[in-house]
Amino acid sequence: MAAGDAVDDAKKRQRINLSFYTNDQSYTETEWHRKLEHACESPRYAIDACRELYKVVKILKSGLAADTQRTRLLKRTASRIQGGSYLLLKNKTREFILEGMIKKQGPSGRIVRRRLFLFSDRLLYTSKSNCDATPWKINGDLLLTATKVSDDGEFSKKFVFRIHHPNKSFLIICANLEEKQMWMNSISDAIEKNFEAHCNSPSSEHHLVGPSCNNSVFSANYSKSSGEVST
Repeated sequence: MAAGDAVDDAKKRQRINLSFYTNDQSYTETEWHRKLEHACESPRYAIDACRELYKVVKILKSGLAADTQRTRLLKRTASRIQGGSYLLLKNKTREFILEGMIKKQGPSGRIVRRRLFLFSDRLLYTSKSNCDATPWKINGDLLLTATKVSDDGEFSKKFVFRIHHPNKSFLIICANLEEKQMWMNSISDAIEKNFEAHCNSPSSEHHLVGPSCNNSVFSANYSKSSGEVST
């Protein structure tokens, strides 16, 4: 590298470093930064500063590991669904929660076998495809902000619960009581968490409009393009 290039490179790196310190000062308001500043006020606190730095690095490493695991699991799940690549786009916080075989009964009374895929923001029901690489094809994609579940009294003695959606309502028939409770609890928890996240994020793509934020209120902004596909 020529001497002139080395000087230019050094200046460029200096500008980058300066821009980091001058443009983004939000980290100075964090608790870990205040502790480090206090610990560095005197040589006597050097060990405390090292301890605080170790804690910060440990938290960062733990967060990165969890995020990597979440992303890998989401990718593996999406790769088994035809057209599932869209699950990896836009929503960077989407998580895969649960999957399993169930029986689904629609308004016509016809019972079909489906595989449910529950994510943090949506519920997919799928059927077998003709492709070994992507064995499941999407029959329905329901946003959790427009979905709720109920244990209908009519079926209280059976392993059945109902999924309500603006475009469709149908029954889920499980193999036993434990499976029914697992699905109802998992879907209800995901709906509640998803609702809380949307209520706390006014800029969300599917922000809810309504008198309150709870899982019994359907989104006033729900559109067909974000929900139902087919049976």
